[in-house]
Amino acid sequence: MTVPVRDQVAAAIKDGLARASTELGWPDVDGVPVDIERPGNPEHGDYASNIALKLARHARKPPREIARAIRDRVRVAPPIASVEELSGFVNVRLDEKWLAAQVDEIARAGTAFGRTNALAGKRMQVEFVSANPTGPLTVANARGGPLGDVLSSVLEFAGATVEREYYVEDTGTQFDTFGRSIAIRYRQLQGEEIEIPADAYPAEYVKDIAAEIQARDGDKWTKLPLEEQAKRFAPLGVEWVLRDARRVTAMLGIRYDTWFSQAEMMRSGYFEKTLAELRALGKVYDKDGAVWFEASEAVDDKEGWVLVRSNGEPGYLGKDIAYHVQSLRERRFDKKVDIWGSNTHYHLIQMRAAMQALGLLEKFEVILYQYVRFLHEGVLKRMGRRTGQFLLLEEVIEAV
Repeated sequence: MTVPVRDQVAAAIKDGLARASTELGWPDVDGVPVDIERPGNPEHGDYASNIALKLARHARKPPREIARAIRDRVRVAPPIASVEELSGFVNVRLDEKWLAAQVDEIARAGTAFGRTNALAGKRMQVEFVSANPTGPLTVANARGGPLGDVLSSVLEFAGATVEREYYVEDTGTQFDTFGRSIAIRYRQLQGEEIEIPADAYPAEYVKDIAAEIQARDGDKWTKLPLEEQAKRFAPLGVEWVLRDARRVTAMLGIRYDTWFSQAEMMRSGYFEKTLAELRALGKVYDKDGAVWFEASEAVDDKEGWVLVRSNGEPGYLGKDIAYHVQSLRERRFDKKVDIWGSNTHYHLIQMRAAMQALGLLEKFEVILYQYVRFLHEGVLKRMGRRTGQFLLLEEVIEAV
């Protein structure tokens, strides 16, 4: 198992700090972390630590005096060639012969070079892409795929057991609208003259799903009311979308361990269980027939945030809180890492507040990525499945 050179340098500085503390009678410094960074100016060495600046008030000594004391007590041996004090920083230069010898070490270790056990014994879940299952993956909603997959590999390389998860949001308004859109297309294929509403999904793939249902079932569903057809067709549409998502993510080399259904989570009763816990903690209240999260500690928002709508339907935030609690408690992950788009800043504030209330904040982490913009003939195009304007991920993969 290779010990990263950064960790070796940090250990050497920490040892020098411990010896300086003992010999010079400084207050206890055992718990002070030694951070290592690359100097902005290469002439200042290969690594630097601001430990002396951090300790100045604690030790009641000038930073430069602390840095010099540490410098004098760091053992100079490979990989360290020299140690300097620069403006209160402890700067380290690496041994060039040692560096040259690492070429042989790298060749000898092969693909195992750099592997550590820093996260050994940790179970981590990385959830990424998780696009609404209402259509094929687009460039916009799949940009987090490579990021999440690579991060998962890095965590595994550091010794963690990682589960890659695709969260299937197969409940809610968009899910219902998707089912209704398929039902309308099915009716059109049956010869009925029916208009597509403005809020429906108008793209060709909806026709493909409806055609697949018709080819399999014929006119079996014709006599059902539209809303009943929608309820039956929405899960079939999700099956079609997920089948396509598995195929396209595989084209990127991504293999998910779990495709987790929101509907399944809701049926398990975990939403109600989480809501009851928040109520017991005094973090929810009832108003205007809805259930609200008490948000005053997180933001200046007198209204709070809706967890259950006035019609009794669970809201997006409430379901997402329950999903995260289920992942961390029921499935016993030590850490849950979500890869989200940059338009989720406010939702992140909401989720952090909820995780804080539930005592799970340290196990919850989110990485945000930026969206891309597309220009067509110099005009910015707004992407969206409901507008019928989107660039399929598969098309980009095939193009490059």
